[in-house]
Amino acid sequence: MHANDIISLIIQLVSGAAGANLVGNLSDQFDLGVLGNSLVGVVAAGLGGQLLALLLGHGSGASGDGQLLTFLLGHNAAAARAGNTSLAIGSILTDVVGGGFGGGLLMLIVGLGRQSLHD
Repeated sequence: MHANDIISLIIQLVSGAAGANLVGNLSDQFDLGVLGNSLVGVVAAGLGGQLLALLLGHGSGASGDGQLLTFLLGHNAAAARAGNTSLAIGSILTDVVGGGFGGGLLMLIVGLGRQSLHD
């Protein structure tokens, strides 16, 4: 695992925790407290970040060529996919969006499941 992979993972995890806490704070019915929200976000971030990377063709496990990512984010994404050693803005944005979206989405799912158990 390269240093950039570790940095990407950390960005995804932090973004996931932030996304889950944002969803938890926006609605009391989904809130599990800071620790609960953060744990849900961290778990979802890795999964959401990796899924988005696969869908957009970005990252080490991707089989796609990432044309959508290159179109949306420009040449920085193409440079990141080509194996540049520096983190490109496209790579960072993908990690933030993937982690934050994954954390927020799983927080909604957990909150809805918790709500249905109490009804």
